[in-house]
Amino acid sequence: MGPNSTNRLRQKFARTFELPAAPLMDYAIVSLVGNMEARITNHKGLLQYNTACVKANSLQGVIEVVGTGLQIKSFSSSEIRITGEIQQVMLK
Repeated sequence: MGPNSTNRLRQKFARTFELPAAPLMDYAIVSLVGNMEARITNHKGLLQYNTACVKANSLQGVIEVVGTGLQIKSFSSSEIRITGEIQQVMLK
């Protein structure tokens, strides 16, 4: 069973049981709390970190959080929590 057929099976499972597809498909989820906190769930690793930019890898591409005074408050294999003044979140 190839990666495409596995993805189709997961999508069908999500539709059948009316579940959100993002967790089943291992998609990254970006949650913002105002402009002061961002959470990236289901990331695939940290690529860059400084006080102006945080880049994380995901299945969809690179998630880039841009702002000032950025800090990683927590980091685990499943979630990155970023605080500071967030100005932009991009998927590249």
